[in-house]
Order: sequence, then C-alpha cells, then structure tokens
Amino acid sequence: MNEKNFSEVEDLGILTAQARDLRKEVINQETQALEAIVERIKPLIPLAAHEIVVGSHKAGYQFARAEERLHDQKGLIVVDHFIRENVDRLGGTFSGERAVLFKGGSFVLQKREGEWSNLEGESSRWAMIEEKDVPPRALIMKFGLDQVLTGLFDELQGARESLKLDIEALQKRLEEVEKIRKAIEEA
Repeated sequence: MNEKNFSEVEDLGILTAQARDLRKEVINQETQALEAIVERIKPLIPLAAHEIVVGSHKAGYQFARAEERLHDQKGLIVVDHFIRENVDRLGGTFSGERAVLFKGGSFVLQKREGEWSNLEGESSRWAMIEEKDVPPRALIMKFGLDQVLTGLFDELQGARESLKLDIEALQKRLEEVEKIRKAIEEA
C-alpha cells in the first residue's frame, strides 16, 4: 500500500464523522421546519381534513360494495405507502403503512394487513394492525421532509380544489334561484 492510498483511507474516518454530523443537522433543521409548518397551518387542518378509512371488507360476489370502517378523527394522509401485492392474478395481500396528520397537529403511523381475491365467492378485507403516535423527528427520519411536505400540500391543494368546485356549484344554484325569482315576478 502506498502513502497516497493510506491517506485516503485515513480520510474515511473524517468523512464519516462529517456525514454523521451533517445528517444530524439536516434532520434537526427539517424537523424544525416541519414543526413550524404544522403550527402555521394548524387552523387549516380541520377545514381540509377528511374521513380516514381504517378497514374495509368486500364480500366475494360480483356487485358487492366495500364496507369501510372509519377512524374516529378526520385527518390528512401525508404519506401513503399502502400497497396491493399480487400472489397471482387471482389474489394477493394488502400491506403497507401511511402517516396521517390530525387536526391537533399530531402525526400517527398506521400499518395495515389484509387479503384480496378476484375469485367469485371469496371476500377481500384489510384492517389497521397498528397505529402509533409518531413525533415529527421520527417522521422525518423515516420518510424525509420532501415526501411529507409533498403529501401534506397535495392534501391541502385537494381540499382547496374541492372547495372551489363547491363554491362554483353553489353560485350556479344561486343563479337558478334568481332566474326563478325573476320568472315569478314577471308572471
């Protein structure tokens, strides 16, 4: 081993320490940023929150509708890693996890399990097998700030778009009422 190779190897320890310290600093900064954002949008969360499905069962006949169980709180799904895996074309499993932000500004991590089937007479079902509170730091360490914020802002934007459609529909209804009122006055 020559002198150049040895100095590069010694440098590995320094680089490892730098990376570790930088990783800590990034996680600290991202955690503070997420906490500040959640605090800022906390009044908006109840306005954008929606029902959170925590279980589903679908009977195994052709026109069956899924029966869903809902969480007792509304929230925003900020990370959704629920997946449907194929064992074969006829059936498989549901699994995965997701992070939900509730109106008080707290996060939970939910895990699910279940089975699905395309065979007539066989039902499909999934349920939450675990739900635990998770602090923002743990969420950042697991998913990263970018993924959490992308999901959060997608949920807020979806609520915004839905409200815009509601307002448009309500304005059309008011226009119809006005037409009716004019027709009555002219009659």
